[in-house]
Amino acid sequence: EKRVPAEGLEEARRSQYWPMIQKKEDAKMMFVVNGAPEEDADEIALVLRHAPGFFDCIEITGKSSERLREKGVTILAEALKLRSCRSLRYLDLSNNTIFEYGAKAVLRALSGHRRIKNLMLGGNNIGDPWIVQEIILFLEATPSLRTLDLSFNGFKNKDAKPLLQAALKHPNLLTLALNDTWIG
Repeated sequence: EKRVPAEGLEEARRSQYWPMIQKKEDAKMMFVVNGAPEEDADEIALVLRHAPGFFDCIEITGKSSERLREKGVTILAEALKLRSCRSLRYLDLSNNTIFEYGAKAVLRALSGHRRIKNLMLGGNNIGDPWIVQEIILFLEATPSLRTLDLSFNGFKNKDAKPLLQAALKHPNLLTLALNDTWIG
């Protein structure tokens, strides 16, 4: 768990993303961004670093030309290790273009996380075969997970089968979404 120095707090508060922090009734926070360009990843990480509490939900979904890519999500993955994200239960990075290395950074940042229940990575071009082992390792290390969305990533039949086997062994996983996957 990383502690954050106060430097950068004023810059974070001036960010266009600071107002996107929403307090919930249970005193936890949500951070919702619909479309963030790659070049804003450092600014988003700065806001997460200096948030005045703990996040329960983070949604940074892509739209048209405003999408996080591999580099941006790798920066974000480092922020997910911060104290403000230790209560995180829901992370949605759908419809960005994070590719396999971005997905690997997120999976490793959240591996063993005690509270994460929902991880949404649909529509991110992460269907290459080698990422399957990273996903399986994440599932094995993260028993709190209930939903994993990997839809619209182009996994092939031979790659999806080990994922399904790992999902069946998982103690709490209720949903493994593989919509639009090449399973025959």
